[in-house]
Amino acid sequence: MCRWGCVGLLLSVLGWPSLLHGAIFETHHMGMIVGEATTRLSIAVTLGGVFEVRPQEIISIEGDRFAFTDGTILQGRIVAETLTVKTSAGQLVQLPVTQLRAMRRGTDDVVSPVMHGDIFELHSGEVIVGESRMPLTIQLSFGGRLEVPPKELVSFVERRFTLRDGSLLTGQMTPATLLITTQFGELRVPSVALKTIRSAPAAISGSEPVDAVSAQIPPADGLSPGLSALGGPTFVNSIGMVFVRIPAGEFMIGSHNGDYDERPVHKVHLRHPFYLGKYEVTQSQWHAVMGYNPSHFTGDPTLPVEQVSWEDVQGFIRILNAKEGGTAYRLPTEAEWEYAARAGSTTAYSFRNNASKLGEYAWQGENAGGRTHPVGQRKPNAWGLYDMHGNVWEWVQDWYGPYDLEAVTDPQGPATGSYRVYRGGGWCSFAGNCKSSDRNYDAPNDRLVGLGFRLLRVAQ
Repeated sequence: MCRWGCVGLLLSVLGWPSLLHGAIFETHHMGMIVGEATTRLSIAVTLGGVFEVRPQEIISIEGDRFAFTDGTILQGRIVAETLTVKTSAGQLVQLPVTQLRAMRRGTDDVVSPVMHGDIFELHSGEVIVGESRMPLTIQLSFGGRLEVPPKELVSFVERRFTLRDGSLLTGQMTPATLLITTQFGELRVPSVALKTIRSAPAAISGSEPVDAVSAQIPPADGLSPGLSALGGPTFVNSIGMVFVRIPAGEFMIGSHNGDYDERPVHKVHLRHPFYLGKYEVTQSQWHAVMGYNPSHFTGDPTLPVEQVSWEDVQGFIRILNAKEGGTAYRLPTEAEWEYAARAGSTTAYSFRNNASKLGEYAWQGENAGGRTHPVGQRKPNAWGLYDMHGNVWEWVQDWYGPYDLEAVTDPQGPATGSYRVYRGGGWCSFAGNCKSSDRNYDAPNDRLVGLGFRLLRVAQ
């Protein structure tokens, strides 16, 4: 019988365009059908549970093995007795499931991107792409136990555990059942069934790979990545992130005309200069560090990264600090952010109070067209920082809480809290939310399509 290689060659010679938007169903006794199943497939998974899967999300079926477009490979069976397949000619064929020998999708057919999470390979040969919210308990080879949150694990291969902080540990997972959430449903997997765990290299739905090398923002200062020294007005790090030196100084934080949480207006003294990102962190920069692109809006690697939680950003910072050998990078505090955004101004915006001018400096609700835009396209503030108003909101370091009543020096915000602050307004914001003093907040594990960040680099 002709296998998949000669079938593809034959169809390409005959010029069957239907293969591009369908699948090949090979049967035991009925020949071959080119078309598409018309309804979702209910698949009873051997690991437990029933997945409801769109036909377009299945790459192949070989016996009891199902390969999905996100890289997942599971054993199971189709629950239905027949499949309704619509052929390229528009005819409906009732295909008995017992007659289905195999199914293979055309290589040019539309596929879904990989879900953000981890790849779990089992000793059985099954592969699961998803996220486990349960910590892994590691019995260390030199004694003792360690609980590792899923987000801190980079890989587990042959008793070796690599963590995001750079730790390399040997040991074994204690017997437990992991609850893994996939894009098709949840699976319970015994830890003893796991062969390897590694971070998924691709991105979640709505994103696409980024060429992190060719997509650097050309520094307007004429500087090359990794070649500028600290101390000057501009610094460029090893992955091409441009930083502007912000001087130490004093300013009045908050607004008498803003929301209740922007008061009381009070003096802040920042004793140390610092470097702040000239631009919001881009998708190419995130990909260069993390290996995937979580963003909803894609198509240009210089778009700001979004759909990153405050906790995700901390992971980015840890890896970047390890890459450059130190602890120089962090998020700005809320006070540092507003000080830099104002750039010496005392008005609602860095360019005075006239909201009609906002479109010259910001992508926001009236001009953004319902999406983000490449960084650095609007006018900068007086200190050369772009998109401090609009494009994406920006996480800062602080827990959310009421302001101090009197003057403070180098404030760090509340010691604890339930929400983290973000600033600056975004592509869907009203003008009032783009003011230098405006505050917003969310849970540190929330991911929003209008929320990104910019980094601070310590000046010393």
